[in-house]
Amino acid sequence: MAVIAAHLAWQAWRIDLQRPELNFRLFLSNILTCVLLACTALAGTW
Repeated sequence: MAVIAAHLAWQAWRIDLQRPELNFRLFLSNILTCVLLACTALAGTW
């Protein structure tokens, strides 16, 4: 969970409303965050 929190904090620090291409890449990286969170949740149920 600390890795996910660090990733989201990094994104909040990097966001720049003047650079939509950067914001789009940050949005796409949230897909990776979702996968990490889902894997963590699944691993915790075993």
